[in-house]
Order: sequence, then C-alpha cells, then structure tokens
Amino acid sequence: MTMPKIPLDVWVNDLVDWMQNHLGPLFQFITHLIQPTVNFFQQAFLFLPPALTAVIIGFIALFATRLSVSLFTLFGLLLIQNLGLWTESAETLALVLTSAIVSIIIGIPLGILAAKNRRSHQLITWLLDFMQTIACICLPDSRGLLFCIGLGTGCDCLGYLRHAANNQADKFRHPPSP
Repeated sequence: MTMPKIPLDVWVNDLVDWMQNHLGPLFQFITHLIQPTVNFFQQAFLFLPPALTAVIIGFIALFATRLSVSLFTLFGLLLIQNLGLWTESAETLALVLTSAIVSIIIGIPLGILAAKNRRSHQLITWLLDFMQTIACICLPDSRGLLFCIGLGTGCDCLGYLRHAANNQADKFRHPPSP
C-alpha cells in the first residue's frame, strides 16, 4: 500500500511566496537593520590575510577554551583557506555571529519577560516547543530566504527547503521496511 504524496514542497513554496509578497517591506526593513552588522563582520574576517586571521581566532579560542580546541580551530581555518573557501567561510561566520547577537538581543528580554509573567512564559514556551517540531534546517534557511541576506544563502535555502520537503514526501511514498 502506498500513501499519497503530501505536497509539502508546494505548501512551503506558496507560504514563502505569500510572505515575500505581503510582508516584503517588513523583511526589507529587518534586512536593512541586520545587513550592516553582517558586512562589518565579513569585512573584519577579510581585512587581514587569512593565515593571520586564523592565528588571531586561534588565540581567541585558546583564551576562551583549552589548547586542543584552539589548535583544532587554527588547523580548521587554515584548511578552509587552503581549499580556497575563505571568502565563503567569512560570509558564513559573519552570518553566524550576527545571528548570535540578534538571538541575544531578542532572547534576554523575552527570558526576563517569561520569568516575570506567567502568561508570557506559557506563550513563549509554546512557541519555542512549536519551533522545535519543525525540521531544524527549515528555520534558518527560511530566514535567509526571507531576508535575502547573502547571495549564496538565498539560493541554498530554496534548494534545502525543496530538498527537505521532497525527502519528507519520499518517506511517505517509500516507507522503510521493518
């Protein structure tokens, strides 16, 4: 017995299109707030030669953690540079650092609000529980798609979303044998 295909890919594409059409100005406003921070971090990673930047980040890792993590960080960054992926990695690191800052800016006040107000705590907990049930790849990718931050990010996001939707549908079409 085969189950009918759930058109999750169509639903996701329709939702993203609707959000871009109806909430476009909001996403553009948020993009204009976030993009300077992303650009700053990206330029900071690209300002010095990659090997020197890798050594500096390795020293920062040494002060923040232990020697083995610092060496792993240093050799990992040198490998990225050797593979010719330094510019792409700088964009990714800039996006990650910006995401961490935005998460802190949003998370700390929401955490305080949840601690002080029972209803807020229930609502925030429900929202976070709901977000955890969504495939973890969909949330970051949809943010990149909606806010159009990073050229490669937007293209990758659409591919990941469609790939994830098709994989979910394939699970229903071809269930694993017991």
